Amino acid sequence: MFYNADPSEFIKMRFRVLSLMAVPDPFLAPAFAIDRQIASIRFSGGEVPPPDVRMRYLRTETVAIVHHASEALLRLYFAHLDHPECPWLGMSTSTDFAKFKERVGNTLEAGFNREDIAVLFLGGSEPAEAAINVSQEEFDGTVDAMEFLLEDAAARFLGDSFLYNAVKHGLTAIDLDDQSAQMVWTGHDGTSVPMHKGPAHVYLHQKLHPTAKISEGQWFVTIDNPNPERDLTVTYLITQAIDSLWAVARRRYLGQPGAIWCIKIGSVEMAIYGPVERAGNLLRRMSSELIKTKPDGDVDGTNHHIALHNIPEEWNPEDEDHRPGMREVELPLRPQDVHTPSSSPLAYLPFVPKGFQQGNSEST
Repeated sequence: MFYNADPSEFIKMRFRVLSLMAVPDPFLAPAFAIDRQIASIRFSGGEVPPPDVRMRYLRTETVAIVHHASEALLRLYFAHLDHPECPWLGMSTSTDFAKFKERVGNTLEAGFNREDIAVLFLGGSEPAEAAINVSQEEFDGTVDAMEFLLEDAAARFLGDSFLYNAVKHGLTAIDLDDQSAQMVWTGHDGTSVPMHKGPAHVYLHQKLHPTAKISEGQWFVTIDNPNPERDLTVTYLITQAIDSLWAVARRRYLGQPGAIWCIKIGSVEMAIYGPVERAGNLLRRMSSELIKTKPDGDVDGTNHHIALHNIPEEWNPEDEDHRPGMREVELPLRPQDVHTPSSSPLAYLPFVPKGFQQGNSEST
């Protein structure tokens, strides 16, 4: 039943609907003008929202989409890794957010296991075991790409949680839509470096970063550099990764053939680095502690904590090793994937949840 669903379909629909916001007004006008009815509720047609309104919506919604997609990828990955007897149970029992966050952090620090990635996203530890028609080089390159994508998803899940929560809970993140706004860093020697230009997300939080401790009376205001192009491109790659994981799982649990995506690491690099390079903004995020009044009526100072976009100097999409590329590869059935359904009235569901393997005869 679980694998009759398609977890990437919902993300893809959000992606497609959101991309319509960039369509020119003349093409959107007929659709917005039509009256719409859902069950007993009728929505009257109207004019197309102005471009600036649509772009503010796009910048805010892409934050939610890419964070949602990143978390879904991580949860599916760990559920299939930790609960091979029934990943659905693994997904459904992962309700301790702090524990899951700790698991993501520990894995990001230690590194994602390459063999686990190969088995879950490609169907085996090497091409022959997975029964896919790819070279060892292409196989290893896809593992590299999936590893980088998982690392980016984990870093976003942990590091961007304040922004995501501000967008998701109460819409407390403010989108400053000022194309002329800019931030310049001036050194003691008078040298000026452009840091940011254009719109920004601004929000408040009590801790400097998600893993910091809360100090009494401490509040921060943070300015984030929005990049919808990056968020949407990364989201697209995540849906392909989920599709591959799902195809491998369907073959394993249902005995159904499918297809997976072989992706070069250059595609992930282009999604993460390319939009940032084109935007030309160095600033990723700046958090400043709000100034407080002292007991004597004076005010304290503030520190600015700046995070910059990190694009490796060696990254060059023209180089063969960094060139983007992807293709769909058939995932055929293997002898061990052929399932013979039981027609016995005494047959049990084909899984035993963890924790129920031992015990008294009644619970077993």
